[in-house]
Amino acid sequence: MIDAEFIPFLIKLIPLLLSLIALCLALILSIQSLASITYVINSKTFFESCKWFYNETINYYLSLPTIISGRHFFEQYEKRILELHGPAFIVSLIELSSSNKN
Repeated sequence: MIDAEFIPFLIKLIPLLLSLIALCLALILSIQSLASITYVINSKTFFESCKWFYNETINYYLSLPTIISGRHFFEQYEKRILELHGPAFIVSLIELSSSNKN
């Protein structure tokens, strides 16, 4: 790779010159066709006024499956967790600790 400090100065200015040319071209085109500017403004208000169902889509494809899988996990595994770490587990710990003391 060529070090940037050894590149000629005019080559370093190419991005700046291309940006200025694009800016001038955009200004010329926008001044010549004012109708296109009003079209862009009208299309912007059209897109802002439409309902795109973004919230409904996110709810249907992301939130609803998360809720359903969480409910499934809760219903299926809560009983097993409580059985392993519930009252029977505490009683078995007490019995185990009392048998170790003897």
